[in-house]
Amino acid sequence: MVCSKCYEVLPREGSCLRCKQLALEELARVEVCFVRIAAEFKPSGADRAMFVWRFDDAPECLRALSTNGGDEDWLVYMGADVKPDWVPSWVEAMDAGHEPDRFDLPNGAVVFIGAHA
Repeated sequence: MVCSKCYEVLPREGSCLRCKQLALEELARVEVCFVRIAAEFKPSGADRAMFVWRFDDAPECLRALSTNGGDEDWLVYMGADVKPDWVPSWVEAMDAGHEPDRFDLPNGAVVFIGAHA
């Protein structure tokens, strides 16, 4: 088996400890990014809100989560109180027949990224 990110040889399937640590550090940066975004937009009930962007217009710290290599079309941020286990059908339908990538953030929020390839 190899690491799903850096291809280091592993005893079992998954990510190596270094890649897992890098992913956690990136998620911490994303959390800081959304604290800044929430302060800037000052939305009422931000934890219950969903933000939708064209991928190129989304905050850079969220775009950095993508592993699609430039084929991204859109990004959706669902606040922690939106019920992340529930995905609106319109979010799933936006991804040209593919399931969008899902990123569960430490603060309970979820990010979906859709791509056309």
